[in-house]
Amino acid sequence: MKLKLKLPGAGGFKGKGTSGRKLLKQAKRVVGYVGLFVFVFLFAAWLSIPTEAIAWRIGHEARKAGYAIDVGDVSISLFGGATLHEVTWIYDPSRPGQIPENFYLEEVDVDVSLLSLLIGRLSIDVETAIDDATITASYTSSSSNATIQVEVNDLPLYEVPKLRQSVNAPVTGLFGLKVDLAMEENKWVNAEGTIELSCTECAVGDGETLVYVPGVKSGLLAEGVTLPEIEFGTLKGTLRVAKGVAATEGLETTSKDLQAKISGAMSLKDPFKKSRVDFQIKFMLTDALLEKSEKLSFVLKTVDKRARLEGDEEGWLAYSLYGSIGRPRFLPHKAKSAVDKRRERREKARKKADDKAKKKRQKDAKKKAKKPAKKPVKPTVTKDDKKDAMDRNGAASPREEPKDEPKEDEAKDDSKEEDATDRPALPPEEPEGEESAEQGSEAGDTGESDDTQAGGEGGGEGGGEGQDDGATAAEGEEPPRGD
Repeated sequence: MKLKLKLPGAGGFKGKGTSGRKLLKQAKRVVGYVGLFVFVFLFAAWLSIPTEAIAWRIGHEARKAGYAIDVGDVSISLFGGATLHEVTWIYDPSRPGQIPENFYLEEVDVDVSLLSLLIGRLSIDVETAIDDATITASYTSSSSNATIQVEVNDLPLYEVPKLRQSVNAPVTGLFGLKVDLAMEENKWVNAEGTIELSCTECAVGDGETLVYVPGVKSGLLAEGVTLPEIEFGTLKGTLRVAKGVAATEGLETTSKDLQAKISGAMSLKDPFKKSRVDFQIKFMLTDALLEKSEKLSFVLKTVDKRARLEGDEEGWLAYSLYGSIGRPRFLPHKAKSAVDKRRERREKARKKADDKAKKKRQKDAKKKAKKPAKKPVKPTVTKDDKKDAMDRNGAASPREEPKDEPKEDEAKDDSKEEDATDRPALPPEEPEGEESAEQGSEAGDTGESDDTQAGGEGGGEGGGEGQDDGATAAEGEEPPRGD
C-alpha cells in the first residue's frame, strides 16, 4: 500500500497569491499618484513664489534694523536653500558733502536647515565671494543660546566696507577675519569667544590723494593731508571676548615706515549697532618715512602736545579711538572727551554733596552732645483725675462731702469779739456832741466869742471821732461799744 502526500505549493494557493499581488500593485499605484500629486503641488508652489516680494521684504527688514540693504531678486530651491542676487549695502558718508558709497555682492547663498526647524532650532549658513576672497558665516539659534562663526580669507582691503570711504585714499593689502562667539540668551552682552584680525602687506596713500583720519573733527588731519604711500607691514592680533567685552591681545605691527600698537576694548551691546569702542592707537614714524615727505614732517612737528608720549616711549604718538562702532571719534590720548568731562562734573557734584552731608552730620552730633539730657516729667494729677479714680474704686468724691467751714458772717462776729476784748474800753458817747459840734462850727464861721471857739474845738474833736468810726465801718468792723 502506497501513500501519497502532496504538499501545498504556490499552485495550491494560486487564487490567494493572485489577489495579494493585485493588492500590492494597487497600493503602489496609489502611493505613486500621491507622490506625483505632492511633487506637482510643490513644484507649482515653488514656481508661484513671489521672489521679488521676498527680496523687497528682506531689504525692508534690514532697513528697520538700521542697515540700508537692497536685494535685487531671490531664487529658492526645493530643499530650503536660497540665493540672493545683486545685494547692495549703502552706508552713510563719513564726512559732510561726501557721496555715499556701497558694498556690492553679486550673489549670496543662504542655506536654511529644515531639519533644525522641525526640532525648534534655527540654523543658517551663508557663503559668498569677492574676487578671489571667500566669505562664510554660520548662525545657529535656539531659545537659550546662539552661536556665530564668520571667516573672511584674503579680502582686498579696498573692499572692506567703509574703510576706503573713511580714509578717502587708496588702500592695499589683504584683510582676514575669524569670529567664533557663543551668546547666552541670544544677547551680545553675554558673548564669549574670540575675534582674530589680520592685515597682510597693508599700505595707505599714494602721494596725491588727501588722507583723512576717521573721527578727527579739527586740525590738519580733519581737512585732509597728502601722504606718501605708508606701509603697515603685517598686522595680526586677537580680541578675547568675555561677558560681552572684547579686549585686545598682541595687536601690533612693524614695518620700514612705522611701528604701531593697538590696545583697548570693545563693549558689545544689544542691538549690535549700539556697541562702543575704546581703543588706544600708538605709533612712531621712522626717519626714512619723514625724509620722503616734508609735509608729513611738518604735520609731525605741529601735532598736538596731548598726543605726545614721554619717558620710555618718547617719540611715540598716541590717540584714542572711542565712541559708537558706527561713528567713532579720534582724539589725543591726553585730551578729555565729552563723556569724560560729564563724568568729572558728576563726580565733583557727588563729592560736594557728600562733604556737605558729612558736615551737617558732624554739626548735628556736636549740638546733641552739648544739649543736656531732659529730666523725666512727672505726670500731673488733677482733681478730676482723682475724682474719676475714686469713682472707679467706689469711694465718695471730695466734692460730694465738703469739709465743714465756718460761714462768713460767723467769722466776722468772731473777729469782732476778739478785737473787742483786745482794745481798751472807751467812755460812753454824749448825746450833746452833735449840738456842740454845730455850735462850734457856727462859732468858727462868725468868730463871735472864745467860748464859741472852744465849743467849736469840742465839736471838732467830736467830728474827728466820727471820722474814725466811719473808717472802722469801712474796714468792715464795728466800733466797740461800752458796757
